[in-house]
Formats: sequence, structure tokens, C-alpha cells
Amino acid sequence: MRIETENLSYVYSQSSKALAVHALSGVSLTIEEGEFFGIIGHTGSGKSTLIKMLYREEKPTNGSIMLGGVNVAKLKNRK
Repeated sequence: MRIETENLSYVYSQSSKALAVHALSGVSLTIEEGEFFGIIGHTGSGKSTLIKMLYREEKPTNGSIMLGGVNVAKLKNRK
């Protein structure tokens, strides 16, 4: 099953917009079925946030996550 993200963004908001943290901004990627990949980067670069969004622990602030042609970012939790 193909996984695609398009223009994916995530903002950890605080009570003040001045304290908002942009964990991801404009991430687009495609992972083909059977493909092996890794995610590397510095501490705080958004690796864990991206993974959490792929398995729906977190929902993106903007963008889409397509899994087999379905935008899972828009699914309700009960689905």
C-alpha cells in the first residue's frame, strides 16, 4: 500500500501564538509498497511527530496523509 503526504504541517500551539512551535512545515513524500526507508535528523527536527501522524496519534495542522488512496488525516477517530 502506498503512503503519500502532501504539504504536511504540524504546529504545537501554546497559549500565545508567539510560543507556537512548528514541528513540520510543508513535508511531501511518497513511500511505495515494499519500499524500505529511514528517517534521520537532529533532535527536535520533527521525526517523531511525522511518525505519530502516519499512525494517527497526531493529526496534522495542514496537509494530507494518503494511505491506499484515503486521506487518513481527515478520518474521524471511530473509523
